[in-house]
Amino acid sequence: RRAAASRWPDLFRLPVWKSPGRAVAAACAPGTRLLDVGAGPRTLEAVVAARVPDLVYRSCDPDPAGGHDFRDLAEVRESFDVAACLEVIEHLPLDEGVDLLRRIHRVLRPGGTLVCSTPDVFTPGRFCRDATHRTPFAWDELAGVCALAGFTVEALARTWNAPAIPRAFRLWVAAPIH
Repeated sequence: RRAAASRWPDLFRLPVWKSPGRAVAAACAPGTRLLDVGAGPRTLEAVVAARVPDLVYRSCDPDPAGGHDFRDLAEVRESFDVAACLEVIEHLPLDEGVDLLRRIHRVLRPGGTLVCSTPDVFTPGRFCRDATHRTPFAWDELAGVCALAGFTVEALARTWNAPAIPRAFRLWVAAPIH
């Protein structure tokens, strides 16, 4: 955590992406093997497939009705170039979250990429409006947990999926003032 906080000391100076799905797509090249952990309704598949030719998409989620390729990471016998774990880790106790990241690390090919996102604990309502959220993470804490699980943290970013005018105002006017 300290290493991330010293490398990225200011949350408001982190780059802003419109959505975590776009960050996942940016991490993928044509032919990428992508594992979506905690895939829910599998919406990430369409987002990334629209931007990445020949994507090989697999989903892992415990929901038996979701049509997922895997219900548990223990079932995974393949390796992947990229893993996405979007808005999942905050639903777990801290020790289970670290274990999840370690298991994701094991199914990635050497040099593979993890894109992990969690609600912003510094925005009132984002984290607290869901009773299933168990563990809040600040940006440096999430980076520290990823490093603890064996990942090298290359980049941190924020996401904000807002209409163009409010987004531009927030990024170019409000953020520098804040």
